[in-house]
Amino acid sequence: MESEGRIGLVGMEGVLNLVWLPFGELNFVFIRGLTDDLAMTFKAKNIGDQRNEITQNGFIKIGYNRSREFSF
Repeated sequence: MESEGRIGLVGMEGVLNLVWLPFGELNFVFIRGLTDDLAMTFKAKNIGDQRNEITQNGFIKIGYNRSREFSF
C-alpha cells in the first residue's frame, strides 16, 4: 500500500505510483505603516526548511529542501 500523500505520477504495468508526502511550511509576514502612503513589509517563507520527500512503494525516491526565502 502506498504512503499517505498526493499521487504525483501514476504507475503502469507493474511500476508503482510516485507519492508526494505532505510537509509543513512556516511563513511570517510583518507589515508596518510608516505614513498614510508608505508601508514597510518583511516576509519570511519556509522558516523551518523541512525536507520534502517523494516515495515509491514506501521508499524515498527523491528528497530535497526547498530552502528559505526572505524579502523586505
